Amino acid sequence: MISSKKKLLFCLILILIPVLTVLLLEAGLRLCWPQPPRGFSNNLFTERNGVSIIRDGVKGRQYSREFDVMITGNASGYRDCPGFDPAKKPDLILLGDSFCFGWGVNAADTAGSRIAQKKNWNVYLAGMPGDGIFSEKKRLELLKPEMSTPIVLLFFDNDLSDYIGLSNNPTSGTITGAVIPSTSGGSGLRWKLLESHAARLVARIIDLCGLSNFVANIAGSDKLQTQAIKAVMAVHRKDYFNSTAWKILQKEYIDFINTAKAGTGRLIVIRITPPFFTTLRKDNNKDYDFKICNETLRNMFAASNVPYYVFEPENTVNCYFKYDMHLTPAGHRELADFIMDKLCNVQTTFHEEKK
Repeated sequence: MISSKKKLLFCLILILIPVLTVLLLEAGLRLCWPQPPRGFSNNLFTERNGVSIIRDGVKGRQYSREFDVMITGNASGYRDCPGFDPAKKPDLILLGDSFCFGWGVNAADTAGSRIAQKKNWNVYLAGMPGDGIFSEKKRLELLKPEMSTPIVLLFFDNDLSDYIGLSNNPTSGTITGAVIPSTSGGSGLRWKLLESHAARLVARIIDLCGLSNFVANIAGSDKLQTQAIKAVMAVHRKDYFNSTAWKILQKEYIDFINTAKAGTGRLIVIRITPPFFTTLRKDNNKDYDFKICNETLRNMFAASNVPYYVFEPENTVNCYFKYDMHLTPAGHRELADFIMDKLCNVQTTFHEEKK
């Protein structure tokens, strides 16, 4: 018979071997294949003049299970477009949040870069993750656009839902401070283990085996995605546009319009539709009113003679990352074409008004 001591030793060996294997794998991956945490490399962003920017001369990475891209900034603190020259007058200013920034795609694949290449324009890609109307207005003031420069404001529904917690008298520090893009998907030992190089490599291997949903459930991605969807869809609830948050945001949007018109008469606004919006709309969920958001926004911008459009690609599978819910390179290609088409309409109208 095997003694109890030998049984215990055998059990310890069975436990220690996989633990040591994983530790050695983690050490090897960190040495040979270093990766940033899910999000951005550390110290990639900083603050200047009350807004977040990319540090000058710093190169970093943005990494997730669906992409791995390099992030660099130009002298203005934004991602580069081909031929960008901060010393020259901009032909186009793009403002917005992570969708404008190009979350998860290389700089050359962003909508701004595609427009710069096709039109041979000097494009200011002034989008930054975490931006909302408060910081976008601040960026516009800092850019000081000239009268002939068109401005495009891109926004996603979470730009409205992020401010649901605003009180009746918000202090400036709670809503206007620079938002430095975060790097982590969660906290605690569980998330540290899940964010390890070994865990992410295993997740990618399982993805390739067609078991992505299994990985999402184990890693908690499905839970995070559900929370994100719930937050974004809050602006489609029937009571949102009677809330204090909307009254505050409406004033800020009007101030933004006035700031833009003080510098240029060529402003258009494009709302990027959530990738899950179409499915929820088909479900006829009684908790939501999918018309009131669009109608309210359209009426608000129309009152100031600002063109407002909705970008809703037909093929959401190709145009949005499955778990990250941002635009893929194919989505940015469609967005670039959409922007150029709408700019032609505004340019015609602008020249007619000048006559």
